[in-house]
Amino acid sequence: NKYQKFFNYIFKFIWILTFILLVFMDRDNIFIVSLTISLLIIISFITIVRSLNSRNEWRKIIEDGDVEIKDKIHF
Repeated sequence: NKYQKFFNYIFKFIWILTFILLVFMDRDNIFIVSLTISLLIIISFITIVRSLNSRNEWRKIIEDGDVEIKDKIHF
């Protein structure tokens, strides 16, 4: 999927940018501090949404019987 690949590149870029900001952050500059905290909140939100989406996709796969360990997993 073209859009998913583009989103993954943007998401990875945000991770790299956040890491660079954390390493080279000037703690006296309120703009940089605010930007870093905002990026961390955005990354956290996106990660939570993606993990919940992945969980729901796996549940569908398990319910369809495509996975042989269905009897071993309890929700």
